[in-house]
Amino acid sequence: MLQSSGYPDDKYKGMWARIEYDAGGAAAAPELEIRPCTASTSSSGTVTVNPVYSAATAAGDRYQLWAFMHPQKVLDTLDQVMTQDCFLPEWTLLTEMPDGDMEQNNTTDWGNSNATLSKVTAEPSLWGKRWLRVTTTDAGGYAQNAAALAVVPGATYHISAIARPTAATTTATVRAYDNTNAATIDLKTYTGSAPGRVYMEVTAPAGCHDLRVRLGATANGVAVDFDEVAVYSTEANSLPLPWWVSNKAQVKGIFRTTWTGLTSDVWDPMPSMTLDNERWDFRDSAFGRGQLRIVASQGVIPTPMYLFGLRPETAWANENTEVKHVDQDWVIARTMQVLFRQMQGPLSIGLQHSEWVQERQKYWDEEYRRERKKQEERIQDVLQAEVPDVYVYSDSYSEARLTVN
Repeated sequence: MLQSSGYPDDKYKGMWARIEYDAGGAAAAPELEIRPCTASTSSSGTVTVNPVYSAATAAGDRYQLWAFMHPQKVLDTLDQVMTQDCFLPEWTLLTEMPDGDMEQNNTTDWGNSNATLSKVTAEPSLWGKRWLRVTTTDAGGYAQNAAALAVVPGATYHISAIARPTAATTTATVRAYDNTNAATIDLKTYTGSAPGRVYMEVTAPAGCHDLRVRLGATANGVAVDFDEVAVYSTEANSLPLPWWVSNKAQVKGIFRTTWTGLTSDVWDPMPSMTLDNERWDFRDSAFGRGQLRIVASQGVIPTPMYLFGLRPETAWANENTEVKHVDQDWVIARTMQVLFRQMQGPLSIGLQHSEWVQERQKYWDEEYRRERKKQEERIQDVLQAEVPDVYVYSDSYSEARLTVN
């Protein structure tokens, strides 16, 4: 594509050549390496770089030629946009379980016994963009929370998790385990290939101060996917917010849930939700760096609670393999807007046509305004369901309280 008698020699001199993709698919060098172009010959379609790449290029490697701005500056700006400007609508379960939503890109918060653990992102999805796959290496293998949850003897706790056996003959298990006394409190099973939320309510036995939830399968050599693990005291009035919530403005709604039963111990994983914003205060355990919690001004936690909010994206770990579910038009508009603003500063990228830069700045300002408005409308559409004028909830069977908006 660089070979043409219509091009002058040295047409690409002064640009940057970046190897985007290793044709072998192994991300081998010189993938992602950037070098300055010192010469080009149009008759042969050759570009010369100096210094040379750390390894020879191969047939089928994909390359990019960049003019006017160094590619690393653009890539850094893109990561900045993703982490500082791109906030994605997210439904997240509120739970005391670390990594209960399974959205961390590792299994650090989960230990294993007779099983291998991995985070899975392949379709069909469960909830969010990651979930935990437990593959047993012996009958009864499982994953469990690495740090035991502190509980109060005699208190009642709700425990539930979405489970999806990868084969119809596989039986998934969810076990409430008394870590203090090394004994099972309760065990629920689920067989089927469609996802289901396995649930239980258990009372911490006498002397039980530590609780673990074990997610596994009965047979050897089978796999089960788990997601959205809910653990909370039914007598408590507070819940932690997800790790990605750093300020109240990210929270657009708090919802209580209603579930449809599939069997006696399994719900349909998709609940009906009712907005429940009115009775929750926000608390910071350590101003500026602690995990935020919501605290009910009246009542306790009646059912598993969900939050609808805006989660900041993460930078790309690998542009060739990582998939992000973001609006491409929005990302392009915001990135270009930021780049053209940078071009108006004292950057070392050679001479610029200031009028052209200013014109393009205005264009991308307007494009970003339109794309941002579309995103705001999509978020608002989620919250269009009618909010009831009256909430009725109860601290006990003998007492009911009324709140009128």
